[in-house]
Amino acid sequence: MDTRRSGTDRSRRLLELLQQFMPLFHSRLLPAFQPDVREEIGLTKSQVRALMIARRRDPVTATDMGACMGMTKANMTVLVDELERADLVRRAPDPEDRRKSSIEISNHGIETADRIEAIIRTKLEGLFASLDGDDAVRFEDGLADVVTILEKIGEE
Repeated sequence: MDTRRSGTDRSRRLLELLQQFMPLFHSRLLPAFQPDVREEIGLTKSQVRALMIARRRDPVTATDMGACMGMTKANMTVLVDELERADLVRRAPDPEDRRKSSIEISNHGIETADRIEAIIRTKLEGLFASLDGDDAVRFEDGLADVVTILEKIGEE
């Protein structure tokens, strides 16, 4: 691994790679994670994203969920209200700060998230079926490395 690259060279290379990665991610991989389940399950893409975040980060604050989704507090309030009316999540008081509440996934939300994850897994299997085993393993291992590194960025 080349650790001698200067900050400027590294940032230039990172920008180049990200500019290649983002369009590929948005056109080839992201659609699998935003299945159109409106007819089958009755949820919009934003509702699916929020439900999956609630599933992985249970409990989560609306602020943190909004940061994950790039949404404002006002939009998050509307979205969480919709999920709550559908009995997919519930608001619970924060035990440490009564002014705050957290979002917890309900049993119905877990069942719905399970159905959505099954749809996503099927789509991913289809996407990666054309790759040979080595490429699929390299992608999985590389993605695990990316997640580990991204979790370190901004740590205090």
